[in-house]
Amino acid sequence: MIFGVTTATIRFYIPFLRPSSYAYNVWENSFIYYLILTLSLIGFVINLLKSKKSGEKDSVRDLFISFIIGIMFSYGLIQSGMLQRHVVIGFLTLGKIWNIQLAFVLGSAVGINLFTFNIILKRIGKPKYKENFDLATNKSIDNKLCLGSAIFGVGWGLSGICPGPAILACYLYCPQTLSFFLSLCCGMFIESVIDKRITESINKSNFISKINMFSKFQDSSN
Repeated sequence: MIFGVTTATIRFYIPFLRPSSYAYNVWENSFIYYLILTLSLIGFVINLLKSKKSGEKDSVRDLFISFIIGIMFSYGLIQSGMLQRHVVIGFLTLGKIWNIQLAFVLGSAVGINLFTFNIILKRIGKPKYKENFDLATNKSIDNKLCLGSAIFGVGWGLSGICPGPAILACYLYCPQTLSFFLSLCCGMFIESVIDKRITESINKSNFISKINMFSKFQDSSN
């Protein structure tokens, strides 16, 4: 968030790499639009068939639950304005164009989950249809996490879009979003291939370690 706000604000007052417009052009009867939609439906059917062939009675149910949750999340992204780059950039840019709209989205999401997650984990213990909750096991704030968050923030401040909305926007908006999504996939693939090498080099970096105040705080607390 810090790097996103800083990048967007600096770019507004000192323009660089700034497009002439943040508005999307909606695809109308586009071949690419129907191609993406068709491929997505084919992928869903393939996963459904695999779930049936696996012999696990819960796999089909889990697939449909994921599908329904995805629809709910997508609808929330659309209604909140997260798919509109000018809204996101306006929220990240401090000053005369600052748009408070997404502050309510962020506050509602974090505020609600801050309380409900604790209640669910303490009182329920495990999900209804799974053995355990999928929670992060690594709770350390290392150099890699800090550097990755900073890079993400800069990209967010420049583009006005993040991975979740980018996936959904591929179905609705202009080809530039599709290029963003493909670049995102390429970056994730490259990182997965050299993940171990990246992790070791970044976490051993003396320069990043010196400015990583979180690691120092964790060490002192331990």
